[in-house]
Amino acid sequence: MSQIIQCNLTTHSHQLAFIDLLNHYISDDMGGGETLSRSKAEELYEQLNNQPNFRAFFVLYEGEVAGMITTFKNISTFQVRPLINIHDVIVKKNYRNKGLGHKLVGYVLELARNENCCRVNLEVREDNHRAMEVYRDFDFGPTNPRMVFWERILDESEERVKSAATEEDLSND
Repeated sequence: MSQIIQCNLTTHSHQLAFIDLLNHYISDDMGGGETLSRSKAEELYEQLNNQPNFRAFFVLYEGEVAGMITTFKNISTFQVRPLINIHDVIVKKNYRNKGLGHKLVGYVLELARNENCCRVNLEVREDNHRAMEVYRDFDFGPTNPRMVFWERILDESEERVKSAATEEDLSND
């Protein structure tokens, strides 16, 4: 009835399914953003294809792409083992309540076990109670001690200035 396949962003049909799901998520109440234009989607494909630590998986339901999970593999400096960060979990509205989110998360947990990862991390909006239910079913929970997710938004000109300064500082060593 359902199956998981790896997303290949060099394949046109996978690109279309990927951006359709991502835009579905962005436009959802839990996404809260502006959908990606075609040019931004092309830029995203290129950037993700150049990230060897990026993987995405589709869940097919009765042959149709119904959802997706995106992940990034990293290293735990304390555990000295790999870890996987789940970045996005998306199930189209008309496919929800069919266990597909569970199937995606379970797949990534099995992948992490097979790759000797020390843990799987994810972030979830505090008002996304349905997603938290799914994650709790797999024994995810707040960290102990409790961590807080912080960010600092950079505008494009600021990023260029800081990158140039960092490269210059490194060359003076």
